[in-house]
Amino acid sequence: INAEYGNAPCPSMTHLDETVILTSNDDQNFSIRFGNAILCETIKALASYPEDPAEQEEYQVPNAAIPLPPVPGRILEMVIEYCNYQHEFPEATKAEKTEFNRRFVEVDDETIFDLIHAANYLDIKSLLDVACGQVAMYIKSCKSPQEIRRRFNLKNDFTPEEEEETLKANGFWVEPEE
Repeated sequence: INAEYGNAPCPSMTHLDETVILTSNDDQNFSIRFGNAILCETIKALASYPEDPAEQEEYQVPNAAIPLPPVPGRILEMVIEYCNYQHEFPEATKAEKTEFNRRFVEVDDETIFDLIHAANYLDIKSLLDVACGQVAMYIKSCKSPQEIRRRFNLKNDFTPEEEEETLKANGFWVEPEE
């Protein structure tokens, strides 16, 4: 909305209200407002969205679905929820955004890592930061390297000698597991 046009959207912004279809790797189609979708830098690029405002006036939203091969439907649905919130509540207070983000990433490990993968592929820095922050909190809550390995089902590929050397070099000692 612009003062020059009264309550009507600016001519250059009408395409932002159009719908675009995104297709997940399991062939699920999702509709999203184009203005919300372009929070994803990858979607901007795949849709050939121009950076130049003069070119944006003539821009046509793609009619064909935009395929997102690495993103499963259940995760794409979450990404769309995230983008919708970010776009539709830009005036939310920091506390409201923090609460939304906290609840948003309260998910199982598989989902959080899938979200990280999707946020990285789609180039959504804010979602990547929130999801990685959640994993960092998980790691901080662990008391030892062994606990981190158990928490994330990681194999210890250090020899006992390498582990001892690494632990001593980092200024702490963890008793070996029995």
